[in-house]
Amino acid sequence: MMKNCICIILGLLFVQSIVYGQDKRQVKIGDSLLQDYKVQLVHNGEWTTVKELQGNRNLIINFWGRRCKPCVRALPKLDSLQREFGNDMLILCVSPEEDIKVVKDFLDSKPLLRNLKLTFVINSASYTYNKDGVRTNLVSGDLYKDFMVGGLDPKKSWLDPDGIVRALTRPKEVNRENIAFFLSNGWVNENPVENK
Repeated sequence: MMKNCICIILGLLFVQSIVYGQDKRQVKIGDSLLQDYKVQLVHNGEWTTVKELQGNRNLIINFWGRRCKPCVRALPKLDSLQREFGNDMLILCVSPEEDIKVVKDFLDSKPLLRNLKLTFVINSASYTYNKDGVRTNLVSGDLYKDFMVGGLDPKKSWLDPDGIVRALTRPKEVNRENIAFFLSNGWVNENPVENK
């Protein structure tokens, strides 16, 4: 019985990964953030773009989810890095949730997460629709689909102020030394993830 349940769950995950991956753009080092991405700020519900949030700073895109324990445990560390490098680097925490209230309530319910200065956003792709309600074309890209590199061990995307992807790293490589090196040199020194 347990074997059957595991097989069914794995089968569903496999089908989901096939369907999800069909229109997924594989971001690579050197790619340009050509389109602007609309996101909704968790703290106040306002809509903005990634470029407006980034300004003239470097950017690390951090995907996280409230059900991902390692992602949640990493948030206080990322917060301390954001506080230290905030003038030069934005760490953008992107959630796949569609309801900001769910994310806000989750952050407010955890004492260690309540006062973080990180920028939390809800991912959103924007489309136009015809008079029959049929989706016609993409207005704003889907940040989660375009940049979620690495599946269960998502890579962190490091972008320069011009929106060029300069590095894709493992989560543990988002640290003080690598951020300082990146700000000085424009790339990450320690173990960058090679694109395959």
